[in-house]
Order: sequence, then C-alpha cells, then structure tokens
Amino acid sequence: MNNLWVDATQYRRDDTDRIPTAWRTQNTKLVIYITCNHIDFKGEWVMHCYNLGLKCYQLNCKTMKEAKVKSLQIVKNELNTLCLEVATFLQRTRT
Repeated sequence: MNNLWVDATQYRRDDTDRIPTAWRTQNTKLVIYITCNHIDFKGEWVMHCYNLGLKCYQLNCKTMKEAKVKSLQIVKNELNTLCLEVATFLQRTRT
C-alpha cells in the first residue's frame, strides 16, 4: 500500500528537517489527501477527498498507517453509498 501514497508535504525552502506530514494517492478520478499537520487540526489525522465532498474529515487515528487504511475505507463506503443512491434513483425513474 505504501507505493500508492506519495509525500504531499509542502516544505519551506529553508526547511532542513524534511519530515513528511501529508500524503496523497490518486487514480484518474479520485484524489485522497491525508495530513496530521492541518492548520486547524495540528497533530490530528484528517483527510480530504474533494471529489466526494470530504474536507477536513477527522480520522481519529494515531499513526500514518492507520490514517491511510481508514481514509481508503471511508472513500470506499462513500462510493458504495453513492452507488446505492444512484441505483435507487434509476429504479424510481423506470416506473
């Protein structure tokens, strides 16, 4: 799973200790971003997936690995919910 994620930390030019605090993974349609250094949530893991309307979604995790796994699960759940809603909508339009 680690090779799916790339360092997305925005480093300052004079930053000598480049410690990653943000990661991003994406495919052609979805971008998932996790960080533990958000300005409003310092030290807490949050995720963004703007494609699904998720912004600053608190993950309540302790480690980067947990945050990665949980963010993927949240996106999967959101996509499943969206698919069910679309199927229900399509079923209603047929009658």
